[in-house]
Amino acid sequence: MFQPDHTAKKDPFGELCGKATPNGMRLAFESMSISVIHTLADALSQVQGAAASNGGLAIDIWRMKNLRMPLTEVPRIPKEFLVCVELNDTKRNRGSEKPVADDRCCCGDGHFDVRRFVEITRKTGYRGPMGVEQFAQGLPGTPVGEVARTDAEFLDRQPNQPAESL
Repeated sequence: MFQPDHTAKKDPFGELCGKATPNGMRLAFESMSISVIHTLADALSQVQGAAASNGGLAIDIWRMKNLRMPLTEVPRIPKEFLVCVELNDTKRNRGSEKPVADDRCCCGDGHFDVRRFVEITRKTGYRGPMGVEQFAQGLPGTPVGEVARTDAEFLDRQPNQPAESL
């Protein structure tokens, strides 16, 4: 299990947040398979340990699935530490295997329960940005309007109700 060294003279994420403060920037830490932080609890510990009011977490359904982070852990994130949310999908249901980048597709066209992810995220009280990440084979060269329509159709199918009722 990752243990951030809060006794170190410099915390890299905290230092970066400090440099961003004068510019009015808010920074998000996102766990990735290439990092040493592979759990939501460890990522939260990292940003809390940085003690930076402008630092928090970015959560991405694809990365969470890739790292086998349970979506049920999302409501444990205090809303002040949730900076942004990324939505995307994957074509194949590989069972217990991790999703791979080549399998990505537009939201609603694949296997992930993106709607549930949105609902769970709303239950935290988070009302900030949710980006629809377009990183899928077959999209390069697709007219932007067509991709935007696909995303809009997915978003139109999402519940339009306050988080308290979900």
